[in-house]
Amino acid sequence: MAGTALEWTKVKANAADPEKFEATYAEWEQMAEQTLASLRSRGLSVKKCFVSAEELPARGASGAGA
Repeated sequence: MAGTALEWTKVKANAADPEKFEATYAEWEQMAEQTLASLRSRGLSVKKCFVSAEELPARGASGAGA
Protein backbone atom coordinates (compact mmCIF):
# COMPACT_ATOMS: atom_id res chain seq x y z
CA MET A 1 0.00 0.00 0.00
CA ALA A 2 1.20 3.47 -0.72
CA GLY A 3 1.21 4.58 2.89
CA THR A 4 1.22 8.34 2.64
CA ALA A 5 -0.53 10.92 0.55
CA LEU A 6 2.82 11.99 -0.91
CA GLU A 7 3.73 8.43 -1.96
CA TRP A 8 0.24 7.87 -3.40
CA THR A 9 0.55 11.08 -5.42
CA LYS A 10 3.88 9.88 -6.84
CA VAL A 11 2.46 6.46 -7.71
CA LYS A 12 -0.56 7.98 -9.44
CA ALA A 13 1.61 10.47 -11.35
CA ASN A 14 3.79 7.65 -12.68
CA ALA A 15 1.00 5.17 -13.42
CA ALA A 16 0.27 4.11 -16.98
CA ASP A 17 -3.45 4.48 -16.17
CA PRO A 18 -3.86 7.28 -13.60
CA GLU A 19 -7.48 7.76 -14.67
CA LYS A 20 -8.28 4.44 -12.99
CA PHE A 21 -7.10 5.71 -9.59
CA GLU A 22 -9.45 7.21 -7.04
CA ALA A 23 -9.65 11.00 -7.29
CA THR A 24 -8.00 11.62 -3.90
CA TYR A 25 -5.73 9.86 -1.43
CA ALA A 26 -8.58 9.87 1.11
CA GLU A 27 -10.84 8.03 -1.36
CA TRP A 28 -8.06 5.55 -2.14
CA GLU A 29 -7.38 4.98 1.56
CA GLN A 30 -11.09 4.31 2.20
CA MET A 31 -11.20 1.84 -0.71
CA ALA A 32 -8.05 0.10 0.53
CA GLU A 33 -9.43 -0.26 4.07
CA GLN A 34 -12.72 -1.64 2.73
CA THR A 35 -10.83 -4.14 0.59
CA LEU A 36 -8.75 -5.29 3.57
CA ALA A 37 -11.89 -5.68 5.69
CA SER A 38 -13.60 -7.66 2.94
CA LEU A 39 -10.65 -10.02 2.58
CA ARG A 40 -10.42 -10.51 6.35
CA SER A 41 -14.15 -11.23 6.55
CA ARG A 42 -13.53 -14.10 4.15
CA GLY A 43 -10.99 -15.57 6.53
CA LEU A 44 -7.89 -14.38 4.73
CA SER A 45 -4.90 -13.14 6.68
CA VAL A 46 -3.81 -9.83 5.19
CA LYS A 47 -1.32 -7.21 6.32
CA LYS A 48 -0.66 -3.66 5.28
CA CYS A 49 2.83 -2.96 4.04
CA PHE A 50 4.50 0.25 2.97
CA VAL A 51 5.75 0.38 -0.61
CA SER A 52 7.53 3.52 -1.74
CA ALA A 53 6.88 4.91 -5.20
CA GLU A 54 10.53 4.26 -6.04
CA GLU A 55 10.06 0.52 -5.41
CA LEU A 56 7.39 0.20 -8.10
CA PRO A 57 8.27 -0.39 -11.74
CA ALA A 58 8.42 2.60 -14.04
CA ARG A 59 5.43 3.38 -16.26
CA GLY A 60 4.93 0.59 -18.75
CA ALA A 61 7.67 -1.61 -17.26
CA SER A 62 5.12 -4.20 -16.14
CA GLY A 63 4.53 -5.31 -19.71
CA ALA A 64 0.83 -4.48 -19.49
CA GLY A 65 -0.94 -5.02 -22.74
CA ALA A 66 1.59 -7.52 -23.99
